[in-house]
Amino acid sequence: MSSFMKILSLNCRGLGILEAVQELRCLISEEDPKLLFLSETKLDRDGFRRLKRKIEFKQGFEVPRVGLGGGLTLLWRDNVEIDVQTSSPHHIDALINQNGVVWCFTGFYRHPETSKRGESWELMRHLHASHSLPWFLNGDFNGILHSDEYWGSGSRPFNQIAEFTRVVDDCSLIDLGYRGPKFTWCNRRFEGNLVYARLDRGLHNLEWMQLFPQSKLPHVPFGFSDHMALFVKLQTDAVNPPIRKHRMFRFEAFWMRDPNCEDIIRSSWDFLQWGTLMFRVIQKIKAVRVALL
Repeated sequence: MSSFMKILSLNCRGLGILEAVQELRCLISEEDPKLLFLSETKLDRDGFRRLKRKIEFKQGFEVPRVGLGGGLTLLWRDNVEIDVQTSSPHHIDALINQNGVVWCFTGFYRHPETSKRGESWELMRHLHASHSLPWFLNGDFNGILHSDEYWGSGSRPFNQIAEFTRVVDDCSLIDLGYRGPKFTWCNRRFEGNLVYARLDRGLHNLEWMQLFPQSKLPHVPFGFSDHMALFVKLQTDAVNPPIRKHRMFRFEAFWMRDPNCEDIIRSSWDFLQWGTLMFRVIQKIKAVRVALL
């Protein structure tokens, strides 16, 4: 028995013009997502009702814009059971019942102001403490987990990378990964100071991945935003066992600040050398046995 579902997540940078809505309709027509999470819609309540009508989603929940900025929207098809639990200008948290399988979805939009970004990490920790079910977060985290997720003028401070990494670890979350272009955001300053970064992503706990072991997350261009759209393709398959994913190792320069760094590397290297030697010995023993037969 298996079921399939798609989620579209996008920092759309405003849906107040007809052309942006038309492009969104084209994406929906091509991919047929059952659930949409949109951030920075810049829509008031009347604009939200018009959007639902234009893209033909009858069910939805919105967090209206504050002033002329912000705004979050969660929209879903009639055949999807969703119960919104909590919301704020930076998240919408909901329970999803998919063919009797209940799990948590959080659409996330980290605070754009540097001085208030710590509040977003505390929000993540609070949500983690309140969840006991499989959990998936999706959206614009306005941060990177590794230095190679940033390219261009300047660099992200190591303390910002470390803070994001720490909250992900504190919440026992895993990066879903992606397919397609590496970066999800560009400042579009093609005359100079050009920057690319992977600011948008999906994060999940182990229980969620056990439900959806074959999940994929393609990055899809969206012309009316400086962010990529994320199409999360969920599939639960009770016949095939979960596929264990191996996480790629990355070395971060700030680890060298730890006074024990050199000793840890040296002991790990010695252990690796010993393991390699033992492997070669075992292979030679096997070869001798075969020759004697």
